[in-house]
Amino acid sequence: MLKYILLICCLNAQSQDSKPLISAARSLNSALIQKDSLLLVKLLHPSLSYGHSNGWVENKQEVIENNVSGYLIYKNILVDSFQCQVSKKYAVIRFQAIHDVILKGKAIQLKLHVCQVWIKFHKHWVLLARQSTKID
Repeated sequence: MLKYILLICCLNAQSQDSKPLISAARSLNSALIQKDSLLLVKLLHPSLSYGHSNGWVENKQEVIENNVSGYLIYKNILVDSFQCQVSKKYAVIRFQAIHDVILKGKAIQLKLHVCQVWIKFHKHWVLLARQSTKID
């Protein structure tokens, strides 16, 4: 019985730790869709590596510029659920999502598996790295 109580306590603690992280990930998706460059500046680490499923990699400045300019437009990001591994300063989030985007004027729908690495930076979670893979 004690084992089950400890397991429930540990799961609850992990769940509590992941709430701010999941909130940051949702805010990032919203900022991309809304083209909110001020929020993107806050959520993206200065050394960001943002990898796309086609091999294209952007840095922080490029993510913001390509988002604001309309080069890459995020119309919708439908996430199934977040799986988180959280430590004090680092975290990994994995999720599958359908991304409706417009790239260079062409509408595309992608079903992706996304892996994000977040880091505590000035007491807030910021995205350090992201990589996605297409799901058939």
